[in-house]
Amino acid sequence: MSRAFWKQVLNTALGLIRDPKKPKVVCICGSTRYPEALERAYLNEVMAGHIPLVFLGNSRKWHSNKEVKTQLDAMYKHKIEMADEVLILNVDGYVGPSTASEIKHARWLGKKIRWLES
Repeated sequence: MSRAFWKQVLNTALGLIRDPKKPKVVCICGSTRYPEALERAYLNEVMAGHIPLVFLGNSRKWHSNKEVKTQLDAMYKHKIEMADEVLILNVDGYVGPSTASEIKHARWLGKKIRWLES
């Protein structure tokens, strides 16, 4: 069976088919090196009537802990699966390895991807 078929099965099974009456869920992906950009994107999505999913933590507290980083990366993949679309923050031309992995996952799922460059 085709890849498109399996994507549809996965999206249906996970309940990811969007109900037009519900607010759009947007997963915001970007480097925690730029917390102001993440926070600004979060507020913009809220003001647009969307439900944003984002990590607004201090990267210094967890970035060096490989176990915690692995858990957060896995959790972000689940956030992408829950989202109607993904917003990628490209600040100063930087898209790190975690964000690149999230983009790949979103593309595999066939999610709509928006880019915000600053």
